[in-house]
Amino acid sequence: MDGDVRGRSVGGTGSDTKELILVEARKLFARKGFGGASMEALVKATGLSKGALYWHFPSKLALYMEVADREVRKVEAFFTPTKEHGRKGLLNFLICQGEAVIEEYMTNADTLRFWINLLGEGLRGNEELETHLRELPDSVVERLCDHMERCFPEEVRGKRSELRELGFIVDAVFDGVVLQLALRKDTDRAKRIWSAILSGVLPQYLGGGERECLVKGART
Repeated sequence: MDGDVRGRSVGGTGSDTKELILVEARKLFARKGFGGASMEALVKATGLSKGALYWHFPSKLALYMEVADREVRKVEAFFTPTKEHGRKGLLNFLICQGEAVIEEYMTNADTLRFWINLLGEGLRGNEELETHLRELPDSVVERLCDHMERCFPEEVRGKRSELRELGFIVDAVFDGVVLQLALRKDTDRAKRIWSAILSGVLPQYLGGGERECLVKGART
């Protein structure tokens, strides 16, 4: 690797360069998929040399997995509760935050495209990528369970195993709703599906409750 590309940036620091790569790579992966996106196209999009790209990311796969991790963390942030949410109940929180994510996906085409692409990449035969994508929900669910226990103690105390199972149910429902959103382009329909399924499943574990959304733009 050429020594003069280390830390090279476009009007900024090495961290700026890495962020530029991640932003442009996300666009390419969202629109072309992992297989269709090339490092040559990324060179053109970023204005960097190929050596500079590989200085920050050793392979296209490593770059894709970091972009995927960032997208998952964005969704995780939506479902990370605060004490204020805790006063409104877990069912209300999950439904309202899910609706906020649906709004975000419907207004940001690349976000929706990337998530759909991500769901498909786990089936294309790349063992390393499949393993990474399969393990992602496990760590996310464990972290969110910790947050739920702190913010909704009365509802989930002593129910760690049930809460973990709910986490995987919510993950599966979320993926299905995103697919429905991509196919139908119907935000209200996606919200109704999300609300109906969670309202039916969660009370089996935690009981019901009235909804009072705390996120801007969420439907009540």
